[in-house]
Amino acid sequence: MAGMGRSALRALGRCSATHTPVPSSSCGTDAKQLRRYKLGMHARQSSALCSPPSGLVVKEPPTQLTGARGFSSMRRTVRQLRSHVQGYAVAQYCAESSGIVRRLEEVEQRLNAAKEVMDIPACKAQLADLEHQAEADDFWDSPTQAQALMQTIGTIRDELEAMERSHNDLEDARVALELSREDDDPLLLEEATALAQGIQAVLDKWETRRLLGGPHDAKGAIVTITAGAGGLDAMDWAAMLERMYLRWAAKEGRAVRAVERSEGDECLLKSATFEVDGRFAYGMLAGERGTHRLVRQSPFNAKSARQTSFAGVEVMPLFEEDNAEVEIPDKDLEVTTMRSGG
Repeated sequence: MAGMGRSALRALGRCSATHTPVPSSSCGTDAKQLRRYKLGMHARQSSALCSPPSGLVVKEPPTQLTGARGFSSMRRTVRQLRSHVQGYAVAQYCAESSGIVRRLEEVEQRLNAAKEVMDIPACKAQLADLEHQAEADDFWDSPTQAQALMQTIGTIRDELEAMERSHNDLEDARVALELSREDDDPLLLEEATALAQGIQAVLDKWETRRLLGGPHDAKGAIVTITAGAGGLDAMDWAAMLERMYLRWAAKEGRAVRAVERSEGDECLLKSATFEVDGRFAYGMLAGERGTHRLVRQSPFNAKSARQTSFAGVEVMPLFEEDNAEVEIPDKDLEVTTMRSGG
């Protein structure tokens, strides 16, 4: 009742049990006080909702107390709801913050392990030595060896730059997390999460390439797809495989060059051969070699019968053209001449 004026109390005293609605002008109260009165009565959920009619005065002090108490009760309920919502938001923020802390710790451990495996000082020394060799005047006299050396230089430089960039991103993520705790800013927390995810993607890619230690894994790839048994379904399955590999190459940013393509009935694929450039293309695609099988309800069958289709995939490393001249000693040659008689 402390927050209500005398005019509001007089309006509360004019409540009637007939529930006849009357405009607010007959009550002698302003709109703000009338809204308070209605909110208080609604919060208390009284069985007899009062409205102040003109000409009727009901002297019932309990009704005045009911409206005021209802308004104060509603204010208390709103404060409790607000505190619950704020508490839930704080709890959710703390959970997300602790989650990003654990993720950053995991990323730091993986990054330190990767640096230890790489041996950063040794890689920098090797890179400097190879760059010194590439500056020689007769470096390009042997194009094949020069290209191989330049590929090695590019690989080492990319790995060093990736590790340096990941280290800087880790420091930025820590700073963003600390600022988010000080300012309670969820945007900074999202930024730290995005940086941690980027570092994890770089480490995943680096670890995958470390597993590709074969003699030709770092080369490009020649992929050949051939439809097997299954008729139209097999040719459709071969076309789906071709589309899958081409989209993967586009996603990885690798150049693709078509070598041969043979289409069958209904513009489906009988066979296709294409080259995928880029480092580690052969290592990434070598596991696709073999026969691929698809079991489905055939869209080319009127009865939608279950059909099994086959397609073969062959993957070979892409070697650079070697224009070196081959000399065969005369002592290794054997010449035979014959003459027919008749």
